[in-house]
Amino acid sequence: MISSRKRARTEEDDDSIASGHENAADVDHVTKNDHPSASDTPAAKFNRLVMRKLTKAMERDPETDLTKIIPSTYLAILAARLSDQDQSDKNDTTASNGKCAGNEEHNNQAFLPAENAPEASDLQPVEMIFPISSTVRSCLGLPDGEPNGQEFMATLSKSLAGAEKIFQSQTDKDHYVARCSQDLVVKVSEVHLSPVTSQRDFTEYTSMQFLAQNKPDFPAPRPHGLLVYDKYSYCFMTYVSGSTLESVWSTLAEDQKACLTNDLNCLLLDLRSISLPNEAPLGGVAGEGCKDARRDLRRAQNALYTIEEFWEFRYGHPRNHGTSYCRVLRQVTFPPRAQKIFFTHGDLHPANVVVRVDDQGQWTISGLIDWEMSGFYPEDFECVKATNRLSPLEDEDWYSYLPSCISPQTYSHGWFSDRLWDTWIV
Repeated sequence: MISSRKRARTEEDDDSIASGHENAADVDHVTKNDHPSASDTPAAKFNRLVMRKLTKAMERDPETDLTKIIPSTYLAILAARLSDQDQSDKNDTTASNGKCAGNEEHNNQAFLPAENAPEASDLQPVEMIFPISSTVRSCLGLPDGEPNGQEFMATLSKSLAGAEKIFQSQTDKDHYVARCSQDLVVKVSEVHLSPVTSQRDFTEYTSMQFLAQNKPDFPAPRPHGLLVYDKYSYCFMTYVSGSTLESVWSTLAEDQKACLTNDLNCLLLDLRSISLPNEAPLGGVAGEGCKDARRDLRRAQNALYTIEEFWEFRYGHPRNHGTSYCRVLRQVTFPPRAQKIFFTHGDLHPANVVVRVDDQGQWTISGLIDWEMSGFYPEDFECVKATNRLSPLEDEDWYSYLPSCISPQTYSHGWFSDRLWDTWIV
């Protein structure tokens, strides 16, 4: 219901809306225990903001050219907001104050969607890409030995029939995460090939292995095995307990935000201390190649070894590349500045940072999740990817608290360059 305060909005408030800032009173709120409706999604809120600007322009001049009011990056921002909606399901299944995710409503959800559940009659083989740990077998009651499609998947489906689903992609029904036990989760997703190796891409799993071996104290999920059945991978890993930073950020005081930012900066500095192995290519630690996620995911077709090759992959083939603008932009930004190569998360957003309240009542970081985009990249890449959802209409102050080691202030040249190229390469 729209409040009377909104109906009595002042001209000052109107001006703030016209400038692209959304007031809290303009959003239909739900209670903390309610599941958000379609009208409360990031994409819906963004469309309402655009509609208010159009309405205001019409009130001033009924014959105005509305195409000049709609942001030139409208489609890009909308796509990013739709991507944000995938992450929102994670927040719906995490409780505040650092408690484990889930509630009674979610506990009653089935692990596998009916249309995706493997049938006992299926005879396709199960490929054990990385051995399933004894912890997983014991937890799910899976048989020992090399699995076959019929017996193993029937047992797996039965064991997880009532498991809590803690994430379900809204744009890909075959991508979800389910809680196997108090300490284990399984991520199910469609398998894709790496153009570089012509092999299946398991970047998240190999990165978790890499961190367990090289940074055993780093707060990331620990891998517990991965299998492939049909065209889907089942990636087992430890559960990182807590709430996503996205779900609690708006409730934090400034000093709490600053403290978490400092903690995150220390974690990233530790991560970025890992050196690229000699003669290893950029990208995934197992040679999966480089990725550049924007509105769509782009994959390098060949192994890349230098910053110049990585630059060509990202910006070397823009739309309308023959224009004077693109030629000048290339002259200004190429060759790229010399940089170090760091191990990079690649998708550092509040939805991928898990936090909890410690015994002293202080917010602390439980871990970083979602390592699909990780690997070895130039040092400014984490900064660029952490801000790829930042739009001219954004009013979330998270971006003002980015850790100093990856902030646009630290990497202003690379950050501005990417902003200029972005609309020409997607």
